[in-house]
Amino acid sequence: MFSYIKGTIEAKTQNYIILETGGIGYKIFMSQTAIEKLEELGTKKKIYTYMRVREDDVSIYGFITEEELRMFELLLGVSGIGAKGAVSILSNITPSSFALAVITDDVAKIKSLPGIGVKTAQRIILELKDKLKLDSVDRIELFDNSNLFGTFNVSGMVVFVDGKPSKNDYRKFKITNDKNDDYGTMREVIYRRYFRVLKDGLVKPSLVIVDGGLGQINVAREVINELGLDIPVCGLKKDDKHATNVLLGFEPVVEIPIDKRSDLFLLLTKMQTEVHNFTISYHKQIRSKGALSTVLDNIEGIGEVRKNKLLKKYKTISKMKEASLEELEEILPKDTAITFKEFLDNYDK
Repeated sequence: MFSYIKGTIEAKTQNYIILETGGIGYKIFMSQTAIEKLEELGTKKKIYTYMRVREDDVSIYGFITEEELRMFELLLGVSGIGAKGAVSILSNITPSSFALAVITDDVAKIKSLPGIGVKTAQRIILELKDKLKLDSVDRIELFDNSNLFGTFNVSGMVVFVDGKPSKNDYRKFKITNDKNDDYGTMREVIYRRYFRVLKDGLVKPSLVIVDGGLGQINVAREVINELGLDIPVCGLKKDDKHATNVLLGFEPVVEIPIDKRSDLFLLLTKMQTEVHNFTISYHKQIRSKGALSTVLDNIEGIGEVRKNKLLKKYKTISKMKEASLEELEEILPKDTAITFKEFLDNYDK
């Protein structure tokens, strides 16, 4: 038994490749998705392997990642799923998306896979649910954005590896977009993060979660696709009480209700709280460094003349916060004064 084979890709077909090493060409069966991702013929490649031995046949199945190999082995443990069926499943869904479907009891998603009926989908969920948890998705990166009326725009990214925070991998992003545009912010942070992942050869996540709805998911997916990456993206939707109650996932996006008594809910809540607190903390840090004149520059309707009048009369943010709306209207138009007053009321929160 061997864990992997390193060799040169000599041939590629729809169902298998020939990997040559030490003068021997190994016929390795792989999913169509994996074969499509392989480099050109003549390229050296490391393929993780599973050897299946039967009385009349010895076959080798290959995988680009250990995650795919682990999922293949789990699928073989499901009654009624053979090697070809497991390969077919992996040809049509990523391991992370499949794990997510099992975790969330999404029979419809699993049933949509070729050769899988309702009963088989139900059996897969029944037999694998205890073996697959969200923390089995080995690396999850979560993003959140924060701004104050379009000023001091920042994003935060936290990372969970095997269900635990990996604080050394956390990242802060100061956003160049100075408008109250959450989609624009999401586009910038996702592009910057995953362009860097490609450029520096960093570890890619198995799953990306954005703290937002359909719009944020679509923006993140669009950027990731433009960069040529294949990473599932999910979103967290809150109820009227601002509590997470639905996971948005898959393609097209569907709402997956979360049982608030489940381990999945507890882990998602922990993740969401972590990314929110990390991002808010960075936002407050950036705001505390912002000069007063910079604060005023970012308020729509306050130009150079009005800014100088405010600075001359009040000098500090604290004194501006003490001013009444009527006093602010002596310098600013009513609508601008209202907006500025709301900004000041929220400045230290």
